[in-house]
Amino acid sequence: MLDQNIVLNGLPILTSTFPDLDTYYTDNVIGGPGSFIEVAADFTSFETAALNKIGREVAPPTLPPTPPTNPTDVPEPTATVALMLFGMISLRSVLKQAQTAA
Repeated sequence: MLDQNIVLNGLPILTSTFPDLDTYYTDNVIGGPGSFIEVAADFTSFETAALNKIGREVAPPTLPPTPPTNPTDVPEPTATVALMLFGMISLRSVLKQAQTAA
């Protein structure tokens, strides 16, 4: 079923007989994209865990995090310095021409 993008979530109830049932669920039961377990610490917390699980299952999917931008997109410092120097030389030339024209 998992190869058909079906998601299996789990709701293990931990007891003294099965204290590691959450680990078993994680390793052997749940599967598919975005699958999860909602653990009930005991039978008294089952209602809360079940409501949390249902809430997570019907909530709109969260968007994946935006990948970081490629660091090569940032200009190298030498290119920035070269552009700054070119601008200063051009400005000096323009100012010099303005002084000679006046």
